[in-house]
Amino acid sequence: MTFQTKDKTPRPSKKTPAKKKTAGKASHDIANPPALLEFMMQGWKASSRRMPSRVKGFEEFAARRRQLSGLFKGETLVIPTGHEKVRANDTNFRFRPGTDFFFLTGNNEADCVLVLKPKSRGGHTSILFAEPNPGRSDPTFFTDRHKGELWVGPRLGIEQSKERYQVDRCQPLSELKAFLKEVKANGKHRLVRGVDPELDKQLPRRKEQDTEFSALLSEMRLIKSPRDLNTIKKACAATKRGFEDIIRSLKHARTERDIEAAFNARARIEGNDVGYNVIAAGGANACILHWNDNDARLNKKELLLVDAGVESEELYTADITRTLPMSGKF
Repeated sequence: MTFQTKDKTPRPSKKTPAKKKTAGKASHDIANPPALLEFMMQGWKASSRRMPSRVKGFEEFAARRRQLSGLFKGETLVIPTGHEKVRANDTNFRFRPGTDFFFLTGNNEADCVLVLKPKSRGGHTSILFAEPNPGRSDPTFFTDRHKGELWVGPRLGIEQSKERYQVDRCQPLSELKAFLKEVKANGKHRLVRGVDPELDKQLPRRKEQDTEFSALLSEMRLIKSPRDLNTIKKACAATKRGFEDIIRSLKHARTERDIEAAFNARARIEGNDVGYNVIAAGGANACILHWNDNDARLNKKELLLVDAGVESEELYTADITRTLPMSGKF
């Protein structure tokens, strides 16, 4: 590995223009030869034209949007879900949609934005901005490592997203910037901030209105429907089974990481993921409130504190804490 000092760093000039970062590319990617592009565009099976089923609970998501509409008459409401976050180079963390966005749509796809646009006669039009899906008719399906179908699987697309999430309209994300310019000119808007940095820049901050908007969304989520309650119960039951998995693993567990692994398996089998990093704290580590390293060896003569929760597919998280004897008996 070689390092350059500051004065030796090459500077862009008229003869050597600075390289532009290309969307969907990694630093080590090379240009695709024309022959490869031509070859990869041929012979694929036609994409299915079948429309997706409606998301479970779509009536409830629509009712929530109507309720929100009634609270902010004549104002444009913008609710982003956020983006994937880089873990290392071209590897991202598993995506979790923004809570408010999911609460209003049931959509777990990254980069989307929900907009409630006011109608002249009252109420709002619900618009979902999402990525189109060109299938394998466009080279990006294999040249875009972030969103290409060959890399990460197919997306729903525009018409399919409208059908699945039962919004009034669905538009390509590429049209969002121009749309927000109109919203900015109007001046009457509210945005869930801190989720999408680009949107935070594009729309002027209205501190009082934006704060009130986020607070009212949180208050809406305080009221749980029967469907919500059933989901929470399912998350609790799955978490209980995760603790039973831990108890079964005690006999052979050597480190705190063995305990974490036993619970993580249950979280992925029955839910979206763990709702937070598992605390598996043996002995004195139990005195550390948020012990997440989970790298210490376990002592059969000591106690083990476990704090863990399964997050359901609907993004509700259980939270159980128990102290267990490593030997199997107190």
